[in-house]
Amino acid sequence: MSYLHLFEQHEGTLNKALEAIHTRTFHAHWPEPPSGKIYGETAQEDGLQAFKSSLNSAYTFPQNGASGTVGSEQSPFGFPLNISYPAYSSDTLIEHAQAALLDWKKLSVKERAGILIECLERASKHFFQIGFSTMHTTGQGFIMAFQASGPHAFDRALESIATGYMAIDACSESVQWTKPMGKMQVDLKKTFHVRPKGINLTIGCSTFPIWNSFPGMFASLITGNVTIAGNLTVTGTSNFTSITGSSLATFSGVVVQNNLTTSGTISGAVVTGDTAQFTNLTAVSGTFTDRISGATITGDTIQGSN
Repeated sequence: MSYLHLFEQHEGTLNKALEAIHTRTFHAHWPEPPSGKIYGETAQEDGLQAFKSSLNSAYTFPQNGASGTVGSEQSPFGFPLNISYPAYSSDTLIEHAQAALLDWKKLSVKERAGILIECLERASKHFFQIGFSTMHTTGQGFIMAFQASGPHAFDRALESIATGYMAIDACSESVQWTKPMGKMQVDLKKTFHVRPKGINLTIGCSTFPIWNSFPGMFASLITGNVTIAGNLTVTGTSNFTSITGSSLATFSGVVVQNNLTTSGTISGAVVTGDTAQFTNLTAVSGTFTDRISGATITGDTIQGSN
């Protein structure tokens, strides 16, 4: 099955993004104001109702192999979301990703570009619902949540698609190669294929989960790779194992990331990588840099005890 019709449908969108990259000029495909004059007079209310309808519910995913459910989020604005999600083991997710990679890498870069831009265009119809969802999982005000997780994040994804497309399209996919050798010559028909690296892992951050995740995810996808996305959550009160290379971790509902504001108690945790190391630390409302008892700061890493 060919998806070139999607490329033809969105080729104009891609070309405008490519031109902006080449000329280094400002370009925004999706308008940033959450205005009814742009998105429809009832768009905000429709988005709010769509968000409310997702509360107290269980999400389902098309992948099989779930080992249970997760989800105990509380809106920073003071009410439980009561939304649960299927939980998968890392082995199951990798198995699904490897299976998807077999088909995804066979598509041409034009087909992948068409599919990915189509995904963005369809999802953009839900900017207001996405905005309210971001608002009640990050604590952002609505306008910031709408812009960061909607138009701004989607423009960053489009930029990644265009950049990946530009890199792959820079060289010919095939050539009639000829080498003169005196009275004779060697002729070869050469065909080149971009070989993807494999599986991309994206761990969403607590502050701008879509804005920070989309560029890497779509850069991976346009170049023929597949991606696994999610949040890293560890619960409990003591004897945590070491987590390496993660820029985000959640301990008993308390988000820990560099010097972000937090509140609550973090105990018995050891995290290495881009985050911090803790042993029996209590985080009082404030920033890690000035409100954790007994902590010493080294670069972006916070280490302390008691």
